[in-house]
Amino acid sequence: MGDWERYRREQAAGYLKGIRDMRRHIASLNAEIDAHRDTAAGIAGIDYSRDLVDVSPTDDAMPDAVARIIEIATERIETVRDYTAQMEQCSRALARMGGTYADVLRYRYVCDYPWERVASRMNYSEQWLYELHNLALAAFYDYMPASGRDPLPKAD
Repeated sequence: MGDWERYRREQAAGYLKGIRDMRRHIASLNAEIDAHRDTAAGIAGIDYSRDLVDVSPTDDAMPDAVARIIEIATERIETVRDYTAQMEQCSRALARMGGTYADVLRYRYVCDYPWERVASRMNYSEQWLYELHNLALAAFYDYMPASGRDPLPKAD
């Protein structure tokens, strides 16, 4: 295996892993929002029905919790927007590529299937799947968006 083939594989893998990681980040943001919602649900509000309203040191707890939820939700919206744009480009590239190579990459990175499930779904041994995966990555380099590639180093 030459340096050029290794470079192509590494570039394609980096691009596809970046998209997969973005989706995983969205899932973690969803979980974080849910956790903060659960925490906020347990915060007692101020009882305004009494004549004298007690002010406690936790009066800012609810506004702080809501502010944190909004902050995370804003990050989630931005990440989803970026992920959607990246997935559209990736889907078009995989569609242009077509065939078994595209299927391997789609199952592994877009669907985020573990190796065993990809092998089972495609009726290949895991050993052959690893080899096929390397070939698919090298081939995908030609189809992936140029924006997903690192610039080539200048020749000496």
